[in-house]
Order: sequence, then structure tokens, then C-alpha cells
Amino acid sequence: MQDLQLIKSAFEKIDDLLNDEIAKSFREGDTIQKVKWEERREILNRAFYVLCFGQFEREVDDKFEAAKASRQSNNDWTKRRGWDTEYIKGKRVRFEDRVAMVLDRNTGSDYGDVMRHYGDRNHAAHGGLSKPIGSVDNLILDLLRLGGRLTS
Repeated sequence: MQDLQLIKSAFEKIDDLLNDEIAKSFREGDTIQKVKWEERREILNRAFYVLCFGQFEREVDDKFEAAKASRQSNNDWTKRRGWDTEYIKGKRVRFEDRVAMVLDRNTGSDYGDVMRHYGDRNHAAHGGLSKPIGSVDNLILDLLRLGGRLTS
């Protein structure tokens, strides 16, 4: 998630430019153009939401792969148990399962928060515009919090 701050900086710069255009349209009384700029902002928010969540997905993948390598090579079967199954050894483990292997599902609402963000990410990534996604700044703060709770 090392690129989140760079992504945030890029988002803020582009968002500032959009704010300038929206303000200009408002000053000029051009409501049609103002609406178009606001629609572009909504698309921008969704694009950055997907990009930011991708950073978190990469962090989950890294933690999962480290945990898998550590557990599968452990001589103690009680530590290796479950990690040497064909499903885990396979190339494609579902995201929900990778998260469950590196984040305690029984502690607070962390797992639920990840799955909510994942649903919003999927909605946005597949062209969904009907579901509000919230602030990119709040997403980044939440992803940093959640990323700090992942273990390998």
C-alpha cells in the first residue's frame, strides 16, 4: 500500500481542477456544464476508489502468499494443517478466502468492512453508478487501518 499516498496526491490535484471547473461553471451560470463536471467528478471518484482498493488487494495477496509459504513449509502439522490442501495450493483462491486467512474474522467488524469495500469496488469496477461509494480520503484511511491488521 506504499503507493496510496501517491495516488491520493494525484486524486487531490485532479479533484482541485474539477472544483475549479465546477466553480467557473457556477459563476457563469452554466448549469449544464456544472452538472457535466459533477458527473465527471463522480466517475473520477469511482476510478480512484478502484485504484486504491487495488493497493489493498495487493497487500492481502502479499500477506496471504507469505502465510501460505510459511505454513506449507512448516514441519509441524498443527501449523501446516489446512494450508497444504489443494484449494490453498491452487493458483486462484477467492479474495474473500485470502482475506479470511490473514485477517481475524472474529475481531470487530474488520472483515465486514473489507467485504463492504470489496462490494463497492466491484460495483464501481463493473460500471456501476447507482451505489454511492463515499470519500476517497475516508477509504484510504480505512484501508490503511485494515492493512495494519493483516497478518501473515
